[in-house]
Amino acid sequence: MLIGRHDVENLMGLDPASTCLPNSLRPPNMENTATDAEGVEIELEISDLLINLRPIKQENLIRDDNKLILLASLSDSLEYVADSIERQVV
Repeated sequence: MLIGRHDVENLMGLDPASTCLPNSLRPPNMENTATDAEGVEIELEISDLLINLRPIKQENLIRDDNKLILLASLSDSLEYVADSIERQVV
């Protein structure tokens, strides 16, 4: 079983930031279109990149909860380091 484009689109639809992305099932949000044009363009580029990714085989997914917890901890640690560096530079 493969994770295909529809799965990526469904996951992106769950993110609150996806309200900027066009959706064929609902009319586009016309308010603030002039001020959000750059943001929408960036979101569309990201969407295109994600949709064009090769499908992920199910056997390549991380199923071990401990590995997922370690990965989340690593992500938090890297975010903390990036924030610390940013504060030092400013």
